[in-house]
Amino acid sequence: MNMSPLPYRSTPLKDFEKLKADFMQENQRALDMQTLRWLYFIPVHSVISANDGDDQQVDIKSDAHFKCLWVTGDYTTIGAEQADVGACQITVRVSDASQDLKLMNSAVPLDLFLSPGRVLNPGIAGNPSNSLFNPFPFGHIFAANGGILCEFQNAAGGENAVNLLFVGLKLRAR
Repeated sequence: MNMSPLPYRSTPLKDFEKLKADFMQENQRALDMQTLRWLYFIPVHSVISANDGDDQQVDIKSDAHFKCLWVTGDYTTIGAEQADVGACQITVRVSDASQDLKLMNSAVPLDLFLSPGRVLNPGIAGNPSNSLFNPFPFGHIFAANGGILCEFQNAAGGENAVNLLFVGLKLRAR
């Protein structure tokens, strides 16, 4: 019985390096797609009248828990003269609605933790202060079918808007 070796085709090293690079690129693309699939964004928007408050609750879907990692957002600073006064007079208190758990001991001024932060009105000279993006670390797991409750207070004399964005991951229940 003749045991001849199987035909072997040698692959030049440069072809191997190209195959390796292609594989790594495809692997990275698959990981990026998987990360995007699990990354989750929950927006909260509120327009608050002068010297008033507003409660906004966003429900967490039933398909997964939400592990919040960061919060970011912006706000306006309109005073009584309907002009941008530059000082934040809006506070927020965030709660886990499903557990009636206050995640902040008291209402916190938005300018202490929000980035990009203050949004200047059009027509005002100068550079806006919202050019730097620094998400604020905010770790909490919100249960499926629960919610995020944001209690806003506007102490300014004008109507102001707030946009919050909670960024995190979906955690599928087993």
